[in-house]
Amino acid sequence: MGAYPSHSIVHCTLERIPVLVTLVLPRSLVSRVMLGPLAVKTCVYTYFLSHVAFWRLSTTVPLERPFSKSRLVAQVTICRITHLRAHFAIIMHMHILLNEQPLGVSPGCTLEQLRREYAPEADVLIVNGAPAEPSYLLQEGDHVVLITRGVPPSPEEFEILMTARHTPGVHAIVKQSCVGIAGLGGLGSTVALALARMGVGRLILVDFDLVEPSNLNRQQYFIDQLGQPKAHALTATIARINPCVRCDPHVAKVTPDNLATLFAPVNVLIEAFDRADQKAMLAAHWLRQFPSVPLIMASGVAGTGPATTISVRRCGHHLYVVGDLESAAEPGRGLMAPRVGIAAHIQATLAVRVLLGDCTEPY
Repeated sequence: MGAYPSHSIVHCTLERIPVLVTLVLPRSLVSRVMLGPLAVKTCVYTYFLSHVAFWRLSTTVPLERPFSKSRLVAQVTICRITHLRAHFAIIMHMHILLNEQPLGVSPGCTLEQLRREYAPEADVLIVNGAPAEPSYLLQEGDHVVLITRGVPPSPEEFEILMTARHTPGVHAIVKQSCVGIAGLGGLGSTVALALARMGVGRLILVDFDLVEPSNLNRQQYFIDQLGQPKAHALTATIARINPCVRCDPHVAKVTPDNLATLFAPVNVLIEAFDRADQKAMLAAHWLRQFPSVPLIMASGVAGTGPATTISVRRCGHHLYVVGDLESAAEPGRGLMAPRVGIAAHIQATLAVRVLLGDCTEPY
């Protein structure tokens, strides 16, 4: 070996310099580097880079004497100039979330620069929940979402985005869960959409009925779905909301004979029938066949009465009833979207709490 180390040895050693710099650099100087102008950053960083490199090489690479310290420093600095930008990102960056993934960006980075680097096809730029201009200067802690109109994200990215506001640990549990819904009218269709948005992994949807115009005042269907089986129409809607949810639709009437076949895999069963005799049949046979699997029912949700009268009653260890137990649908007191929706969302909330093992009073 000659008096000076080869370029390849210098380059190989310098690849480890960022770790050395972060160990050696005084905290006060780090602060000045982070906050100072770009020219100062370059000078200070290059100075430290070259001197740390010199120290590192002089302690690890046997060099023949005599050698010139200044010449070595100059060689190290020159061969490293092309890599300065990468190393700036290591010790001089801000932390943001890009599509809910952590990312370090350089101070002074604009939203447009970020778009060009990571998602050049994106035409919707969201920062902290609101649309932003491409010239927006990114700040520490920003939440950035880049969207391409009409192009769904990958399943992996979609799942991260959908669950970003979940309480930690919730999604891991509900994703592995299966909930059955018997009856897909005002209660059942609303419960299904709420659980799909929560990310429940599997929904078993059962109803023999078709979508018809009188359903649209309270049920989660659309006018272009008229005439379709409710189980299939609701499955299609859920696929547009959260394609990660597996739906098993069954166009069938629930009876004592098929109850176990339809709902055997569920962790929780939601009863959402209209008629009292159907509710009684389901409760009697379910509690006998599956005494350890929770059943969440509803009774008394018609009309426009006070929302505060809708409550949860626990009847036994695994049976819950939502409603006021009195307000049945009858002439002059119909089923209205607001009150039905309140009861349905209480059922959905209760189902999630059961899945999480947090079903203690108050319900």
